[in-house]
This record gives sequence, structure tokens and C-alpha cells, in this order.
Amino acid sequence: MIEKKTLQTFGYCRLSGVTDGDLLPLAENLGLVTVDRRHPVPVRHIRPQDASTANPNTLSSRFGLGRFPFHTDAAHWRTPPRYVLLHCMSTGSGGRPTLLVDTAAFDLPARTLGLFRRAVWKTAHRAPFLCAVLADDLPPARWRYDLGCMSPWSPAAREASELMCACIDDTSPLVFEWTAGDLLVIDNWRMLHARGVAAARDCDRLICRVLVGGSQDEELGLRTTVAEG
Repeated sequence: MIEKKTLQTFGYCRLSGVTDGDLLPLAENLGLVTVDRRHPVPVRHIRPQDASTANPNTLSSRFGLGRFPFHTDAAHWRTPPRYVLLHCMSTGSGGRPTLLVDTAAFDLPARTLGLFRRAVWKTAHRAPFLCAVLADDLPPARWRYDLGCMSPWSPAAREASELMCACIDDTSPLVFEWTAGDLLVIDNWRMLHARGVAAARDCDRLICRVLVGGSQDEELGLRTTVAEG
């Protein structure tokens, strides 16, 4: 069972010995399972891919078998998923870890927080819209950050981008080494995650991903308001 209290306290939780039949029931206990329109399946199988064979506008198309930068999953959605579940079916030949950075560990002055709230970014490719890195009009605060699908739309956002990079670089990441059957549940509004470096080519690595909550359409109750100051 996934304890929401643990997620609220630490921003993540980890379970061992999870089977593929356990995955969806565990996700549904957290909320509504949502799917990406580009991959309309509740459980998506993810393997490292060469950039030449990856789908366009994906992290694999940009970084291939290399390391992925820290990001929010589905930052191109109007409201990114609340939780991301990553289930290890095969660790692969490269021993590749997953890394987490907790935004709650950022030591941010009021000016920087204000900049993150108001600086305007553009996100999404097919139907772009404007957003901010931080929305805290409703609890809990919702962070959104992915330089793969987000780009600064203003001088303030370019400053915010530099500050976000500095925050991530200054925060020691949590490193998760995988064992088959492990389940990592991430608070996607709080934690940024990244794919680490593999010691060898690892196209045999298999992670199953399930998204919970969020919406690809605008929700009035979770609208992000951005304004330049």
C-alpha cells in the first residue's frame, strides 16, 4: 500500500516486490489514472532508445541513451500529473539509476519565489500555452519544469531559467539504484526526476510508467496565472 502521508512528508516513496498485476491497483488508490494522448495506454513501457529511432519531441530524441536532465513529467499538460509511478521490470545491463531533486530543499528568498511565480514561459509543441515554473495559488504548490518542452518567453523567465539551473546544481540528488520489482512513486508537483548514466548500453532496461491525476485540458480550479512584473 502506498501511504499518502509518506508522499506528503518526503515527496516520494519506494516499494519492493511489486508485480505487474499490482501496479494499476496501487495507482488507482492514489487517484484517477490518466494517459498521454500521444501514448493512450494506462501503463507505458519505457526503454532507453537511440536518438535516431526515438519519437520526435521526446527526451530520447534529444539525449538518446545518455543521461536525462531533471524535469517534471508531462510539463506540457495544462495541469501536470500529480503522481508518477515507475515500476522496474528489468534493471538492464547498464545499472542505470533514477535521480530525484526535492524543490522543498531549495533555499529561496522571497524575490526568487516571486520571479518563479510571475515569469512567463511557453510550453507544449502542438498547442502551446503560457505558464509559470511555480503555481502556489492553491495548496499544494505545483512546480513545472522541463527545458525539453518549456522555453523562456520573457527576460524574467530567462533569469528564472538560470536560477532554476543553479537550484538544481546546488541540491544533492537522491539516487535510486533499481532492483526488479521496485516501485518508485514520485510527487510530480514537488520532485524533479532525471535518468542517470548507464555503465553500458542498456536497451534491455524496462520501466513501466503510470500517471495519476493532472489534465491535458485547462481546469478552472487549477489554472496557472502568470504576469510580468
